[in-house]
Amino acid sequence: KKFKAMEEQIPTLQAKILAEETSMNEKLKEIDEEWKNTRPDQGDILPTRAIDLLNVSEQKLARVKENATKIIKAKETLGMEAGSMDKIIALEDDMNGLKSVWTELNKVWSNIDAMKDTTITTLVPKLVKEKLDQALESMNEFPNRLRQYESFETMKAKVGKYKKMQASIAELKTEAMKPRHWKTLLPKLKITTAFNDCLLYTSPSPRDLSTSRMPSSA
Repeated sequence: KKFKAMEEQIPTLQAKILAEETSMNEKLKEIDEEWKNTRPDQGDILPTRAIDLLNVSEQKLARVKENATKIIKAKETLGMEAGSMDKIIALEDDMNGLKSVWTELNKVWSNIDAMKDTTITTLVPKLVKEKLDQALESMNEFPNRLRQYESFETMKAKVGKYKKMQASIAELKTEAMKPRHWKTLLPKLKITTAFNDCLLYTSPSPRDLSTSRMPSSA
């Protein structure tokens, strides 16, 4: 009788599992759509922001994966077709790949970003050049699996751009540039900060000398 009672419960349990699977698939679909819209695959955002987005997406997917694993085991126990984890695994692999490249880019960017609050008066152009050269060298050593991402190419181009800007900044740091010259130059560039308080973040680039716009380290 006990065995028969258990058998009678199987259809109910199967229906319950199918309902849970439908709910799980809907959640997976939401995550997939959200991932397509927020996937941080370009280098026009800060690495820390990209990693934050990835952490959120990974956590959501991990919860769905845990639920999917339980559903598959339950279906196998009830003699049902287990289903597939392919979509979850594909999303997981994509997130892991992007996480890897952004983690390495963050190491490079953190060294560059640390310079932005250096005042012009204490700035040593040679050290800036060394930092930028080191960044490019480090990126050139990235494995091919990381170099294939657009975020890598965009970040590398950004660092190359900063290196060109550094040459102009070095010229502005020569002994020929006196405080009176800065006093005349800064208003033309629409910089209201006093010369002694100017940071590398607000120092002029070749583009800025002609457009009166400030470069952004972000």
